[in-house]
Parts: sequence; C-alpha cells; structure tokens
Amino acid sequence: MASIDSLTIRGTVRDASGSSMLNSNASAYQIGRARLAYAKKDNGDVPFGLAAMRIGSAQYKDVSRANNWRYANLANPGELAYDDLIIRVV
Repeated sequence: MASIDSLTIRGTVRDASGSSMLNSNASAYQIGRARLAYAKKDNGDVPFGLAAMRIGSAQYKDVSRANNWRYANLANPGELAYDDLIIRVV
C-alpha cells in the first residue's frame, strides 16, 4: 500500500493570499507527517486537503499566525475541517 513518509507544502509569509496549497489533494494509506504552511483555506466551497487511513501528525501554519494547529496520531475515522481545507481519516 502506498504511503507518504513526509509531506511539506510551504508558501511564503509575504504572499498574503496564502496560496501554497489550493484545490489540491494528497492521499495515501498512511501519511507520516504533513506540514502545510500558508495554505489558503477558502476554496470557494470546494473541499481539498489530505486523506489517509492514519496520519502520524498534521500541522498547519496560517499567514496571520493566529490559526496555527497541530494534531498527532490521527487514526480514528473522521475529518477536521478548516473552511474548505479538510484533513480526513478514512
């Protein structure tokens, strides 16, 4: 089964639009570590993001730095939604 050991998507803090990841998806049986920096969370009501059976850790850093979060050991089915950005465990 396919797995992703580490995934880093990084924009720049100077890009106020926060468009490092938009309208894109990454999925695998297992994702070890995912770091999303400055991803734009508003995608016009079209969900996008990550999906896996297990995610070791997922971290998000907002342009404003007011909405930073980190989760570890995601293994129970469900999803975390931040506007249109979805972290899904299936």
